[in-house]
Amino acid sequence: MAAIPQPLWMIGCGNMGGAMLRGWIAAGLDPAAVTVVTRSGQGAPAGVRSLTALPDGERPATLVLAVKPQQLDDVAPMLAGLAPDLLVSILAGVEADVLATRIPAGAVVRAMPNLPVAIRQGVTALFSPSDAADVRQAAEALARPLGLAEWIADERSFDAVTALAGCGPGFVFRFADALAAAARG
Repeated sequence: MAAIPQPLWMIGCGNMGGAMLRGWIAAGLDPAAVTVVTRSGQGAPAGVRSLTALPDGERPATLVLAVKPQQLDDVAPMLAGLAPDLLVSILAGVEADVLATRIPAGAVVRAMPNLPVAIRQGVTALFSPSDAADVRQAAEALARPLGLAEWIADERSFDAVTALAGCGPGFVFRFADALAAAARG
């Protein structure tokens, strides 16, 4: 398996971004290779450089965009000049061509993980307009340590896959809870 392209920067580190980062660190990613940029400068695991603004004079190999989709207009202008080798976005509903226009990068990958990635048992759907082997290997290096990684061939299917992957664990937990309640009588 290919190594995660470093340095890795994460913009935003909420529930999903934090779950992914914890999963990567549990899988062996050196926290010192990661920079997290959030409004508060907090929320990153121990050992991760946590900032409130982009560091001057540095450039990430991998940029993970992990903010809410409605925050794209706020963060895109500050990221537009970074030109990372790989932009990975977990923004629901924001298509790859929109991302490529707003944040130029060597390659763009949409990723949609579900919350079990925090314990490395999740599912991450991936889409990229690029078929380049190095792009796919880099994206898989990020997704596979978190659980199952599945490429989606048609971006038009991505939102449906997102809904299923995101809700699937909730349905399983609800079902298990109902079974436990029935067993208790």
